[in-house]
Formats: sequence, structure tokens, C-alpha cells
Amino acid sequence: MRIYYPYSEYLKTKYGEKVYKLPVNIPGSCPNRDGILGTGGCAYCAGVGAGFESLSDTLSVPEQLAQNKAYIGNKYHAQSLSPIFKIIPALTCRKQN
Repeated sequence: MRIYYPYSEYLKTKYGEKVYKLPVNIPGSCPNRDGILGTGGCAYCAGVGAGFESLSDTLSVPEQLAQNKAYIGNKYHAQSLSPIFKIIPALTCRKQN
């Protein structure tokens, strides 16, 4: 017996195919990495953050989506894509100009 229903399976059932994530890196920091609460990350992401294919947070969200769509779409022959924002509990964000 499974104790949870993976979100990836839900999306595959809903859309009839695997849905690939498009990581979006927003400017900010995590208190589990920046020293406020700790360093080195937590159980939810590696020390470098969630989404190893994330681009620089200096790129706009539309630029990141376009670049990752082209890269991930070609690499995995993906038809269904969904943006995933690098949002971590208690994330602290910088204001963009």
C-alpha cells in the first residue's frame, strides 16, 4: 500500500503523458543556506538549491522559461512542461529593479 500519490503520477494521469518541470530561479536566499537558521541546505534541496538545471536569477522569468523550455524540450523530447519556481519555505527574496 502506498502512503502518498506522487504529484508526477497525478500530472501524468491528468495530461496523459509525463509533464516535465521548467525550473525558474528567483532572486532570494534560504535561511537554511544563508546562515540565518543554518548552512548547507536542508532535506528538501541540495546545498546549491532546488533544480540543478536552474539558470541565473539575473535572467527574467520569461527568459528563463524560454531557455529551459528549449533545453529540456530538446533533451527529453518533452511535449508537456510546467514551470517550477525555486521557492523554499521561509524564502527571503531580494527586490528586483
